[in-house]
Amino acid sequence: MNKIAKKILIFGISLIALSFLLLIHFEWEEKYSKRESNNIMNKLIDEESKNEENNLIVINDLEYIGYIVIPSLDLNLPVSKNFSYSSLKKTPALYYGSVKNNNLVICGHSYKSHFGYLYKLKKGDEIIFIDVNNNKYTYKVELVEELESTDIKEMVESDFDLTLYTCTKDGLRRVTVRCNRI
Repeated sequence: MNKIAKKILIFGISLIALSFLLLIHFEWEEKYSKRESNNIMNKLIDEESKNEENNLIVINDLEYIGYIVIPSLDLNLPVSKNFSYSSLKKTPALYYGSVKNNNLVICGHSYKSHFGYLYKLKKGDEIIFIDVNNNKYTYKVELVEELESTDIKEMVESDFDLTLYTCTKDGLRRVTVRCNRI
């Protein structure tokens, strides 16, 4: 085998090893996210019963506004008040708006245990948001669409009461679920 072939072989093996390490990293992130989200969800439900008309519950130095239930995807996820990349590794987050103003936008990572299956939602599916005061808001899916990652105005300025979104698997677009309250 000549020197060029050996270098190409070593380079190829290195890329395969790197791909394997990335896969392990992403799987670890997925498991971490699911574990953290479940722990926070349990604490949130526990604290919710003690909450006396506060609009937030603080858990591990993060503020939470409530949780979202998506029965057709078998999801119960806490929703943090502040969007940040570090908080998104644990739970979905409020991106814009509020329940009161009927313009709630919630974003989450495309982890399988978070918003990874949003694209499977269908028109008429139910989504429930329960705030920290145990007020329940029920929505029906009206539209599932993909937006460009730069379509921020289109994401937040809509005629829908609730918008959920996450990145597509390639990270280039946003799976966007539009809902209205019923």
